[in-house]
Amino acid sequence: MLKIEELREDFNLFLKIHLEKYRLYANRDEFVDDTEMEIVFNNILYYFIDNILPEKLKLKNLSQAAKREWFNSIEFDYYNYDLPDDEEIDQNLEKTIRLLSSNFPFLPEDSLAVLVFAGPALEAYGLPRDRFMDLLEGKDKCTEIEEHLITWAFNLTALAISSIKEKNKNKRQKYLQEAVAIANEELNEAEAREVVDEIIENYKQLTKNFGES
Repeated sequence: MLKIEELREDFNLFLKIHLEKYRLYANRDEFVDDTEMEIVFNNILYYFIDNILPEKLKLKNLSQAAKREWFNSIEFDYYNYDLPDDEEIDQNLEKTIRLLSSNFPFLPEDSLAVLVFAGPALEAYGLPRDRFMDLLEGKDKCTEIEEHLITWAFNLTALAISSIKEKNKNKRQKYLQEAVAIANEELNEAEAREVVDEIIENYKQLTKNFGES
């Protein structure tokens, strides 16, 4: 089975390669608008989910150089790959929001945008993804410890993201320090900083425009 970190590295490599391919194809270093960015990113993401993820054994056994060669050999239409339709996306989003509200009532209503980046914190603490999904889907109820853990992961992730989005330098530093301090409540100092850095890196990878370093 692929580890979360290995999957993240594989997707980041695939994303980097295909954003660069699109940059060369478009012959420019910026997206025209948010719509273009979303279309291209979603096409790359869903191609990876549909065609790369099923090859788990191949992913696990290939060297980094071989993965790069494989990913580079792939060609697809960045605008017309078969995405879920808007209605299906909306239904899935509404379902997830309902599940969050019903099964994680201790989190804010708008927690989804933060919780999707909380994986490194949950994994570092030791909450398996399968257990988290069982809790989210209501197959079992959170124990008191799990409720504390998910709240802890949410709070430190929210602060880590704020440390990127905030324009004021002093506030950015304050949010970063607070995120590390919360992480330190459950992890040792080195693990705490590593988790916060990984959350920040994941957020940057997802939101940055192509062509940027």
